[in-house]
Amino acid sequence: MKNIPQKLTLEAIGIFVAALFLFTIGLDQQEIVGFESRFYVFALDAWEHGLGWFPYLYNQPYPDYPVTSTALIYFSALLFGHLSKLAAVFPSAIAASITVVVTFLIGALQQPRWGWFAVFFLLLTNTFVMEARTISPDQYIAMVTTCSFYLAYSSQLFQKYTRLWCIPVLFLFGFACRGPIGVVVPAGVICGFYLLEKDYRHLFLISATAVVALAIGISALWYAAYHVGGHTFVNDVWRMQVSGRMIDAELPWYFYFPESMGAYAITFPLSLLVVIGLGRDIFRKNMSLDVQLIQKLLAWVFIILIGLSIPAGKKIRYILAMSPALALISAYLFVLPSSQKYFYYLRKVVYWFCYLLPTICLIIILLARFLSDNAILKSISVFQLSVICVFLQMIALSLTHYFKQHAEITVVAVAALLFVILFMNVVEQINLNLNATRDFVLSVEATRIARNADLVFLKESPDGLPIKYIADMKVSEKPIFLNTAREMLHYPYKSIFILSTENYAQLPKAVSRLFIISMTGKIGHEPVVVLVRRAN
Repeated sequence: MKNIPQKLTLEAIGIFVAALFLFTIGLDQQEIVGFESRFYVFALDAWEHGLGWFPYLYNQPYPDYPVTSTALIYFSALLFGHLSKLAAVFPSAIAASITVVVTFLIGALQQPRWGWFAVFFLLLTNTFVMEARTISPDQYIAMVTTCSFYLAYSSQLFQKYTRLWCIPVLFLFGFACRGPIGVVVPAGVICGFYLLEKDYRHLFLISATAVVALAIGISALWYAAYHVGGHTFVNDVWRMQVSGRMIDAELPWYFYFPESMGAYAITFPLSLLVVIGLGRDIFRKNMSLDVQLIQKLLAWVFIILIGLSIPAGKKIRYILAMSPALALISAYLFVLPSSQKYFYYLRKVVYWFCYLLPTICLIIILLARFLSDNAILKSISVFQLSVICVFLQMIALSLTHYFKQHAEITVVAVAALLFVILFMNVVEQINLNLNATRDFVLSVEATRIARNADLVFLKESPDGLPIKYIADMKVSEKPIFLNTAREMLHYPYKSIFILSTENYAQLPKAVSRLFIISMTGKIGHEPVVVLVRRAN
């Protein structure tokens, strides 16, 4: 097998530019919502006070993350000249774009067609696209895992093992961005790769490299934590980044398996169907190079699924690093040489689904718009989306007619483009509308600043709802947090109190009668009330 030709290098550059465009377009004017608020507040603090050893929240170091992802946002903001959502998302969008490119290269090591289909299926993966257009430290793990797999696989094919020296650097970068999990996930995938190859020498070397990277990373993290807050903060870092993730939680151990069917559609269910079709071929001794790759990709997926099912803390974004493997397995459906009826019909079903996707989406959009009274759905530009669906359906129809030999790849490419467009204009807009906070915060802040008042939250975790409020404040200020309603009576009359409607309903009458509702609104999806003291 020869090295990668210049043509694939040019294609990879084009894929990177196109992916980065899709992952960042329209972000500059969007407000910060949901989970990304936390990382944006970290960046706000760094922008105003400079970088520290850890991200800072309320002028206190935050133990759950290394400072690296915050630093990348900080330097991105320097590049753009200001801190905005675009500047904040830009580093993880670059990581996602690199992941798309390297996914292409892994498939292209067998044949370019495989690589192109893998790109399109990755763009058809729900959670990957969602995380690519938000502030996502998990994108760095996905990038490190994909790049590490590419280095291991290509070094084996080309017999150029010197490129494996890059893997320790990737492990250290993964740790710097995400802590221990940033090493454990990619190292587990690469160890699985060499275990299947029965290459015990490289298995030992990668395992030793991972242990050394963890030792270096943990030592540096412990030193930084001790420098910042002594033994107490070291214990906080250990609890938040390691031991706390192992504590019993409500989610069952098998959480990722059923949840991935929807969160990582369409590639998770499709890749399962491809693997079922291959059946025993995956375990035969004399496998083709294609099936050997599928076997390693399947190990990649299950190492992440099973490995991350062990910790108690589970979030669907934690397993983002399996997305490239799912896309490559799904793409194999369109490059495998099998003549089995199973694959023939599965391929036809997927082809016609992708071919008719613009029409299917058009019907769903029109039905949702005209049969629902939901105000958020009515705010979506149905005319614009209808034009896009019709236009892309016409493109699919025209290109498959004139370029019949490339019909399959054209149809899947159009489906991927449509999916990203609809995600941006429907799913993303619905999420923004449901979690819109900026206007409410600006209104409250205008009143508060005019009164020169304290900002007080009652019975709210400092790490929760208040962060979403702070992300939209024009002037950074540390709120006051109260645990009991009686404490409200000890603050000046001009103070402004923010409570969830649930907490407001539970206020003792002796306290509530002393306050009036100044304003109502939402912080994220949580309804809240703003209280001020009654005048004497």
